[in-house]
Amino acid sequence: MPAPNGDPVTITRQEPSEAIKVVGVMQALDGNMMAQVDTLQAKADKWGAQIRDGWIPRNLARKALNMMIWPSLRYPLPASNLTDRQGEQITKEFYRNILPSIGACRNYPIVFRHAPASLNGLDLPHPYVEQGIAHICLILTHGAIDTPTGSLLRSSLEQAQLEVGLGTAFLDASFDVYGFLLTDCLWATIWAFISLHRIALSNPDQVLPKPQCQHDKGLTWYTDPKRTTFLQSLPPSYGSSNIG
Repeated sequence: MPAPNGDPVTITRQEPSEAIKVVGVMQALDGNMMAQVDTLQAKADKWGAQIRDGWIPRNLARKALNMMIWPSLRYPLPASNLTDRQGEQITKEFYRNILPSIGACRNYPIVFRHAPASLNGLDLPHPYVEQGIAHICLILTHGAIDTPTGSLLRSSLEQAQLEVGLGTAFLDASFDVYGFLLTDCLWATIWAFISLHRIALSNPDQVLPKPQCQHDKGLTWYTDPKRTTFLQSLPPSYGSSNIG
């Protein structure tokens, strides 16, 4: 294709699973987060090793964590679909390296690392939790307004609703029961997070699928949520089917 000056430029072909850096975020067309995890982990491990091998006062070490390295790790989280395990993988070695520098044992229990100071915790950020908070803030900020991000959120929400196949808002349903019906995507990550932490997200203006015939219901409506074996035996495409 031609460049602004008219010279031809070759377009490089990328595989769907191959990630490239776009506006500071490693993104692959198939949505996998492997390259993003590796990038964040390498950045965290490098900074942690430098703190471990050097010396810095405790108060400065904590300020450096809060004001330097963490903002760098937090930046891509709103556009990421990291799992809880991937979040721990990013910071596992990193926190072991810096805990002594901030005055804590390197084997400090994980549950207390991320607990608030009022509960005798270290109040260290967890990538998965911070990602979930960033996603919710993104929805509350852009979900109901006419911005490019808001339009993308609403259109992808409608697509996810159709894929799950429920006649009611899928975010109100249990992810443990119906989550397998949705392809791994941003809304799947948001759904898993709010279901785990019992957070309610509702949109009174959300467009829900309408029955095509009288007495039609989504196929999953006819199933007992406790009968997960029956649900999981169905192909994902059955979730959006209608029966009379």
